[in-house]
Amino acid sequence: MPLPLLLAALVALGPSAEPPSEQVRVVLSSEAAPMRPTLEGLLGGFEVELAWEEAERLDPRLRLDRELDAIELWIETEAGSTLVYVVDGRHGRVLLRHLDTPEGLSAVEREEIGQLVESSVEALLAGAEIGMTREQLESELEPEPEAEPEPEAELAPAPAPEVPRRRAWTLDTAALGRGYGLGEGAMHFNLGLWFAATRDLGPRLGLGLGVEAAALLPHTLPAPPQSTLAVEFVGAQATTLARLRVDVAKAATAAKVYLPIELGAGLELRHTTITALAPQADPGDPRVELEPSLALRAGVGGRIGPRDALAFELKASLDLGLRPLRYVATDDTVLFEPWTARPGFVLVIGWSRQAR
Repeated sequence: MPLPLLLAALVALGPSAEPPSEQVRVVLSSEAAPMRPTLEGLLGGFEVELAWEEAERLDPRLRLDRELDAIELWIETEAGSTLVYVVDGRHGRVLLRHLDTPEGLSAVEREEIGQLVESSVEALLAGAEIGMTREQLESELEPEPEAEPEPEAELAPAPAPEVPRRRAWTLDTAALGRGYGLGEGAMHFNLGLWFAATRDLGPRLGLGLGVEAAALLPHTLPAPPQSTLAVEFVGAQATTLARLRVDVAKAATAAKVYLPIELGAGLELRHTTITALAPQADPGDPRVELEPSLALRAGVGGRIGPRDALAFELKASLDLGLRPLRYVATDDTVLFEPWTARPGFVLVIGWSRQAR
């Protein structure tokens, strides 16, 4: 027999090619990414081809609108909860499971989710049907308004589990400039840093804590008429503030305008020197004062940028000194007496970052 015919006969008599393996597409949210090694180990024993995808956030309504012809797994973890979707694209059915994961995806919870996925994929490969139809799931995701209950109507079914909203922290680090009135035309200025952490309470509210840390710039207070002495001081100030943020405008991007309202307490350390304005004047010894105060801030702020945003705040301030101060010369002449209530302003410019 000629050699070409012999080779053709051997090929024809040889074993037939293996059928193509089933494809399983796995879509993980960014918080559920630690599930990948577990799923690779559990699904590796099946004759399947794994395709991986990572999404910032899963929207089952949009994904159900696509044409599905394979097995798909969607896993999303956020805010102490994990949703697992097992989709049979060939028969248009979906299995949905909701698991509480308050501590995140620990090893035990990853194993529990992995066993659920493994048994579901095994059942689908064996030809079984799972879960509910796509139409049933869509109706649960977008329930129609309930009709008026009849006098003897049965209890309405429990609503579908709601995907919890993400709660975010906003962390601010900024430079701080501050000015406030001391009385009788005297204005004092501080330069320092501002730190704040604010937790979202809802769509437009946040609650947090802020800290001002500033240095008092050297300053000479105005002296009384014909006085031979003047008051100079420098120092430092720290203020801790409980912080309420009210959002007033939020665009589709991360740009946001909000109103900060803050209430807290501060401590000011001052090194005071009495300066002689005439040779015969007796300035006395320098002294150190520690003054506690209550603080109120309110104003407007904004953030610009998708992630590490440029942040700014301009706030009116009112500080209430809790220790009355009076600067007196040796002849009992009052050199300066600061106001107890000191109005002013605060300007902060820096970086704002959202963390989940």
